[in-house]
Amino acid sequence: MSPDKAVQPELQYNPRFRDGIAVCSFDIWLEPGTVVVHEWRSGLANRRVGPRLVFRPDQLLIGADEVFLTPVPSDEWIRVEVECGLGRRAQVPAVYKITLTYEGQIPEPYDELPCVYRRFRALDQCVFLGSTEEETSHSLDNIHIALK
Repeated sequence: MSPDKAVQPELQYNPRFRDGIAVCSFDIWLEPGTVVVHEWRSGLANRRVGPRLVFRPDQLLIGADEVFLTPVPSDEWIRVEVECGLGRRAQVPAVYKITLTYEGQIPEPYDELPCVYRRFRALDQCVFLGSTEEETSHSLDNIHIALK
């Protein structure tokens, strides 16, 4: 697929959570070559990003600088859970937790990951962005966003 035919699907939820422990969980299936970004945003005019996950071929990266966190498989469902304190439950600097579960495996937690915006305290938007110039796809299922 040529760059002028790049596909960038976006899925956005607007929970507008202000206080508590927010959790977003979802199942994701990645075909080889797929790029999917999942990020939490606060401030509708001045976007501030909290947790940010970037699924690239065979790897999960985090943050604005896309730091390598762990390898991830293609063509397999992965259960992802992202958890972050908001409002009075937020830490400074803000941190979050990711738990990955692969089919038939024990959950793998990753704690104390730094939010992009160090003072992230509210979840206005929970976003999934796809980006590819190749013929590939991804699937999302069982998306759940709530306060604990």
